[in-house]
Amino acid sequence: MIWQNLIRDWLRRTAEQRVREAMAAAARGEVPLGADFSQPPDAVETPLSAHVGLIAPDHREAVGVIDRLDGLLTIEADRAKVFEGGLNGRRVALVVCGPSQDATAEATQVLIDGHHPDLLVAMGFATGLTSTLQIGDFLLAEQVVSEVGEIQTDVPTVAPVDAAFWHTGRLLSIPRAPQESAERKQLAEKYRAAAADNHAYSVVNVARQQGIPCAALCVVRHASEQQADQDLDLLRRKQSLTRKIGLLTGLALNRPSSLKTVWNEKEQDLMMADRLADGIAKLISVMTRVACLLMAAGIFSVAISGFALAQFPEPPPLLPLPQETTDQRPSDSPPPMPPGEVLPAEPATPAAAAGMIPDAKPLSPSVLAENDFSTAGLRRSNEALLARYGGDPRQIPLAEKAEHLEWVLWRYHRNPYGQIATGAELPSKPGALPCWPADSDTSTWNGVLLSALCWKYAVTKDPQTLSRIVTLLDGMEMYTKITGKPGCYARCVAMANDRVEPSLQKFGTTKTTGPAGEPLVWIGDPARGTYNQLAGGYATLMLYVYDDLPPEAQRKARQLSGDLVMHLLDGDYQIRRPDGQPTTYGDLTPLVATVGIPFNAQVTYLIVALGEQYPPADVEQKGSIEHQFYRLRSKHHAYWANPWKNPIRPQKVGGHPLVKGMNDRFHLVTAAYHGLALEVARAGREKRDLDQTFMYRMGQSLVWTMRRIGGERNALCNFMYAGMLNDPVRFKMIVEPGEQGEAIFQLNRGVVDGLEQLRRYPVDRFRRPGQSEATGEPQWIDQQRPDDFHWKGDPTLRFVASGPARNDTVASIDYLAAYWLMRLHALDRQADAVRQHGAVLP
Repeated sequence: MIWQNLIRDWLRRTAEQRVREAMAAAARGEVPLGADFSQPPDAVETPLSAHVGLIAPDHREAVGVIDRLDGLLTIEADRAKVFEGGLNGRRVALVVCGPSQDATAEATQVLIDGHHPDLLVAMGFATGLTSTLQIGDFLLAEQVVSEVGEIQTDVPTVAPVDAAFWHTGRLLSIPRAPQESAERKQLAEKYRAAAADNHAYSVVNVARQQGIPCAALCVVRHASEQQADQDLDLLRRKQSLTRKIGLLTGLALNRPSSLKTVWNEKEQDLMMADRLADGIAKLISVMTRVACLLMAAGIFSVAISGFALAQFPEPPPLLPLPQETTDQRPSDSPPPMPPGEVLPAEPATPAAAAGMIPDAKPLSPSVLAENDFSTAGLRRSNEALLARYGGDPRQIPLAEKAEHLEWVLWRYHRNPYGQIATGAELPSKPGALPCWPADSDTSTWNGVLLSALCWKYAVTKDPQTLSRIVTLLDGMEMYTKITGKPGCYARCVAMANDRVEPSLQKFGTTKTTGPAGEPLVWIGDPARGTYNQLAGGYATLMLYVYDDLPPEAQRKARQLSGDLVMHLLDGDYQIRRPDGQPTTYGDLTPLVATVGIPFNAQVTYLIVALGEQYPPADVEQKGSIEHQFYRLRSKHHAYWANPWKNPIRPQKVGGHPLVKGMNDRFHLVTAAYHGLALEVARAGREKRDLDQTFMYRMGQSLVWTMRRIGGERNALCNFMYAGMLNDPVRFKMIVEPGEQGEAIFQLNRGVVDGLEQLRRYPVDRFRRPGQSEATGEPQWIDQQRPDDFHWKGDPTLRFVASGPARNDTVASIDYLAAYWLMRLHALDRQADAVRQHGAVLP
């Protein structure tokens, strides 16, 4: 069957090409129809400029694309063979260059000189160097590297339908593909590359010299653990016909079964060529449009004096950052849709228009060296992003701002244990890592970051986000492992030589050693808010991500969440230190007699409900959790009290003027939101209606709290409230009939205010000396001091700077949490949001 297909396709292509050539020549009056085309013409018509130029090293890699070109024209040049035609409405010129770097550079130059492409793409087969990449996976290179240097590519990552098979990373170009798994592993470690090919570096190098945007896309032909066949590798190389016949004869005599292997390899080549053609077609449909838009915006102004070949740096000193994995499967589950009037938002950016997966590279035309963690480097990246939008943070598309801020977190704030430090002190020069000073609430806000990444994954199904969640789980585990007591969390883990503020001594500091024997210090005495945010993070993980986690990460997630719950129950609702003594702010007693204790009741319910829905494997622990769940929800409904029977009404605590500021109200909204989200998810799994009584009782905590702070521009709280109420069924269950008009007004105002806060959120997160002054009225975020988590702070403070920015920057977990929660509930599609902020919405 395969022979028949090959012969039929060859005959069809040959006949069609001859007809087209004859028709074109006749139209020009050069030759009569029916002329003999057995010999090539003396001259070929000058081709039109191409939208895309493709460079492949071998015909077996190019054949899939060649088969798909409409109006195929083959041009025999002195130094290369070019195939020209249409693909997805774009003019494409493809050159088969040969395997050597010199031949590749020469063929690329021929393509540029003859076709003037707007965009160049190096395409071909690659060998995987890590287990992340499997046969048939795509790698869209962020950088291409060889023995002489490294070059950054221009084209952003594109998310096709089968996004789990698309990866980004570094592509290594070497003359010969590595044959042994040990050699592949060695190359992966030396060059930190994901795959290897033989030509991409030369293509991108020539493109850089000529000032043409470029990309490199390869499909994995051989996985990292796949044992190579030396004879087949020799046969694949460019040999004379006599040599190939001799090799085949020898194989037939010495290894008769190898002929079947040769045939299978040939068939596999055809399959991979077709798959590569699929990838190229998907890229072409968006990359030329993105390139034009970015060039118009000046992003490819690297035209190109700003780019230089950077020598590949030595392996990083000190503690290398953990590596990420992205081998996960996709899902096509759509995000929730809001009720009521919805207006479609036009894509506001090239990234949105292309449907791109964020790839955590700096969204700027500057290239930072691998070891450049300097203050100046980050400032250049921030300034480049701002410059593209006239220096106004409000005009930056919110999605682009989110990806830039997440890139900053992962590059500058991630410590060697997979945790995101809330502050980072950057070095003055490249070559040194940042310092991550100890802070009182690092594990707390890492719990929020876990929620943010899980919301993002629920929206995007982005494999890189999944890998970061896995990395962050390791960091969460470190917070409890370092205390030596399961479920007992440190507030912070820091290097012993990093700065520890004297104010942190009140929480207790303990010196210890890390996994590699390095000196560490951890801050103890966690508070109720810490466990509240940790429980919210684990709940979000279980709701949106757990099924897609690798088995080991699933085990870790169940263990961490179960230990958290049992630590609270075993301690009689007291968060305790490793020595068993209660922490200073860790009393979470939910009930006195039958009356719920405000704030404690909502937080404790969330923690116990997490354990009840996702119980530990231990039967005794599971029984203990179920008993407490029944006690808090069914027997005493601790989080709500009948106004005719009890003067203490836990549901109203968030609206009470005596509550301690925004911090407690923020934690209360978080606990209520996550508690309600667990109920919504459970009802969906069990295919039943929501428990109307519970939804009303827990929902009243949201209603009363937001009635108090709804005008204080707290974006995350506003989005939690709007996200839970954007479903008409939930809205009617939670809000009493006489209050629904007020709730709708508050919901809409909260979404609009929250989006305005995200627009004003500064890209520059460096601290400055100065003082905050009370104003008595809510201030926008750009008028306040950069905070490690803005949504828990006093909204009325206005900051007055008294000096230039320092070298320490604060994390932007607060932006990511608010942005991705907004996207999860599709609040950016609400009519008022689109009318007022549509220019920056995806």
